[in-house]
Amino acid sequence: MVARTPIAVAALVRDGLVLLVHRHPLRRWYPDCWDLVGGHIEPGESPRQAVTRECLEELGVYVEDPRPLPLTFSDPTLDMHAFLVTRWEGEPVNAAPEEHDDLRWFRPGELEDLKTAHPGSVPSLICALQGATDQPGERSGRGPAVGGPSYAERVAEGEFVDRDLRGARFIECDLSDVVMRGVDIAGMDIDAPWLHVGPGLRVNGVDVAPLVEQELDRRFPGRSERRAESSAGLRAAWTSVDQAWATAIERATTLPAGSVDARIDDEWSFAETLRHLVHGIDLWLGKAVLGREEADFHPLGLGYGSKASEAVPYGDIVAARANRAAMVRDFLATVTDEVLDEERRNPHNPAKTETVRHCLHVILGEGWEHLRFALRDLDAIEHPPARTSTS
Repeated sequence: MVARTPIAVAALVRDGLVLLVHRHPLRRWYPDCWDLVGGHIEPGESPRQAVTRECLEELGVYVEDPRPLPLTFSDPTLDMHAFLVTRWEGEPVNAAPEEHDDLRWFRPGELEDLKTAHPGSVPSLICALQGATDQPGERSGRGPAVGGPSYAERVAEGEFVDRDLRGARFIECDLSDVVMRGVDIAGMDIDAPWLHVGPGLRVNGVDVAPLVEQELDRRFPGRSERRAESSAGLRAAWTSVDQAWATAIERATTLPAGSVDARIDDEWSFAETLRHLVHGIDLWLGKAVLGREEADFHPLGLGYGSKASEAVPYGDIVAARANRAAMVRDFLATVTDEVLDEERRNPHNPAKTETVRHCLHVILGEGWEHLRFALRDLDAIEHPPARTSTS
């Protein structure tokens, strides 16, 4: 199964007009056409975080409160996340001329006559824009007047009052800015890998995000080093996460046969997680830093959004992970602080650049986050919930 590429795009609306960018004629994908601003969602990002970053990088503006926008896209290879933006700081400019050669404001009625990247989305975009611009008190670059619901708010499910949502599951959903008042959260289980990014999470008026980070650093010695800046610091950081994974792999060998292939709540198994770590190192070190081709990726690597379709001997997977861990260790053994400052092409979007240091931070962050998931699942395998007797 081929994983769809996650993309986040934004429709900036001002005075009844929507901002589009014209993709450079030399672009590999969708050249010489108009499109919403946006780009790839990077590992560790939520769609909302990605669209905020893309608008800053490509337009030079900081968007406020992007709201999900229901649009129809026909490209089956893309996992599209669209947002309506009516408030931002700064004046949009073409901050990425290597990607776009023009940007322009259009009336909704003008869109059908344009050559666009996704023609199938134009009717739903026009409908959305007409709803967004019907608001009284719209102000240039500032959004609707206080008290007037935006289009995104009208199409959202709205308020849940006196509803019983016990047992509901929200998987890979954007719940940013959700407000809960007088709710019963007994037994609620939240997994948010990006909790440390953004405004945090407030419970009864207390921002608990820093507390969660501190507790995770306590539970996982060495995790706090994952954003080290120096070459020596990164070597120590990799040693910590590598040893933690070695301990987890040893623990998995003591479990009953088949445990490493068990999927808890239909998420990646322990074996699949190891395969994903192989892919992540190939992507962020092999391709991004060392300039290798995807043809050089390890065949057992598992990309984001994919699941193993065939059984693979667990020993082969462990060997593949060890091989790629050694690749990271060997690179860090000789890398200098000067090289860490060098820029490389983003493996998801070659038009963007990242420092070598950032690429290593991604690998370290992925290692710790997936270790947390993996140990949680090993706990569930070792200590399954007791079944309630029906006799």
